[in-house]
Amino acid sequence: MRSGRPGVAAITRSLPARPRVKRQLEIQVQSVLSCKKAMVDIVSLDGRVLITVHSLLNLKAAGAKLSFANLVEESLPGADLARADLSGADLSGAEFTGCTLNGANLAQVRAPYADFCNVAAVESDWYSSNLVGADMRRARLARASFYSCDLRGADLRGADLRFADFRNCRLEDCRFENAETSGAMFSS
Repeated sequence: MRSGRPGVAAITRSLPARPRVKRQLEIQVQSVLSCKKAMVDIVSLDGRVLITVHSLLNLKAAGAKLSFANLVEESLPGADLARADLSGADLSGAEFTGCTLNGANLAQVRAPYADFCNVAAVESDWYSSNLVGADMRRARLARASFYSCDLRGADLRGADLRFADFRNCRLEDCRFENAETSGAMFSS
């Protein structure tokens, strides 16, 4: 099924359809938010269809307004979210591997156990966020503000944390091996 209208997804491959059974489809999204492919679940509930996006590969959403978005356990590998507003969003368990978050507003996000490996988040603002157990290995976080964040158990091994602000943070069991911390501020 293909449609030339903007904002309509064109289905490129599907698994056999079964009523009331979850199916996964690989779709190519043709809309304002540009991405190459997306993985979605389609569930039929008494004749109604519920679509849940699970993976937006290489999403281009620089400057997008996504405050208070529910992205729990979503996968956005390689997404460009530079200067995006994700303040107050729920990113619990989400995957942002290799994303660009430079200058993004991530204040007060809930992101326990989220995967931020290899992200570029230079000059990003994470004020008062829950990052318990977050994986931020090899992330580029120079001049990022983590003021008043909960980073208990977070993994920041090999991260670039030059001139980052960790004042008033909870850092118990946080891992910083091989991280570049010159100029970073650590105080309570």
